[in-house]
Amino acid sequence: MRKPGWLTMLLALVLLGCPAVGQAAYPEKPVVMIVGYAAGGSTDIPARAFAQVLSKKLGKNVVIKNVTGASGVAGNAEAAFSKPDGYTILYGPSGPMAMYPNIQKMPYAADALTPVCRVVQDNTVLFSPKNAPWHDYKSMVETIAKEPGKYRYATSSANNPAHMANLLLFKELGLDVGHLPANGGAGCVQAMNAGNAQFYADMPPVGKTYDLQPIGVYASERLPHAPDIPTFKELGANPPDTYVWQGLFVPKGTPQEVIDTLAKATEEALNDPEWKELAEKIQTTGAYMGPEEFQKFYPEEIKRWHDIYVKTGYLKE
Repeated sequence: MRKPGWLTMLLALVLLGCPAVGQAAYPEKPVVMIVGYAAGGSTDIPARAFAQVLSKKLGKNVVIKNVTGASGVAGNAEAAFSKPDGYTILYGPSGPMAMYPNIQKMPYAADALTPVCRVVQDNTVLFSPKNAPWHDYKSMVETIAKEPGKYRYATSSANNPAHMANLLLFKELGLDVGHLPANGGAGCVQAMNAGNAQFYADMPPVGKTYDLQPIGVYASERLPHAPDIPTFKELGANPPDTYVWQGLFVPKGTPQEVIDTLAKATEEALNDPEWKELAEKIQTTGAYMGPEEFQKFYPEEIKRWHDIYVKTGYLKE
C-alpha cells in the first residue's frame, strides 16, 4: 500500500486543527425578535427602529414577532422555551422582566432567560388628551379636586410602571383618581378618546404618535429629547423617578459567543447615525449596557420594584 505523501499528511493536520472550517459564523439566517406587546405600542415602536439598524450590523434581517398576552409575559414564555441558538431573542421591557416576578408566578424558571444587554431607557410621561378640561399641571389639580372620583387613568396592564407612577402621584396629591386597566397602549388611547379615561402614562414616543398633551415627566431632570415637558419635582410633587428600560434576552444555554455577537452589534447599532436619527423621531434614548454590567443591573431592578410595590401597599415586607 502506498504511504500518504507529506502534503497529504500536512493537509490532514491543518484540517484537524481547524474545527471551525465549514461552520458559518452566527448569524447565518434571519433572527426572530419577540416583542410581547401589540404593534404600535411603546415597546414595539423602539423595537422596530432598533431591529432595523441591528439587521445592518448583524448582516441578517431581524424580524419582529409580536406575541401578545398576559401583559408581556406570553412573549417572555415563548422566548424562554425557544431553542437556545440565538435565532430567537427577546426584546424585553422592565415591566414583565423586573416588575412582575415580584407579584406573580412566572410560567418559566427564574433563570430561563439570560440578560444580554440594555438597549434603551426612558422616563415615564403622564399624558392627557388635548381636549381634557385642563391645560397644565396646576389646572389639572384644581379640576380634579373639585370633582373627586370623576376621572381615571388608563394603564396597559395592572401593576406596570405607569400604574405605580400614577398611583403614587395621585396618592401624594390627595386626589381621588380611579384606575382603568386597558388592552395595551392603543387600548389606553382609545379609552381616552371615548372619554372613559383622562390620563395615560408611558414613554415619550407615545405622546407624539397619538398627539397627546404631556402633563409632567416622572424624572429628576427634564428629558433631553423632550425638554419642554416639566418634571413633577419642578411642579411641586415628589413621586419616584419612574423609568422604563428595554433590553435583549436569550434563552438559557445560548452560547456565549452568540451573546457577545448580539451585544457588540447592539453597541454598534446604538452608535450608528441611522439609529440616532430614528431615536430622535420616536423620542427614545439609546442606553447601551453590556452583558456583564446588565447581568448585575437586572436583579437590582427586580429589588427596586419590590421596594416600590411595598411603598404602594401591593406587597408587604
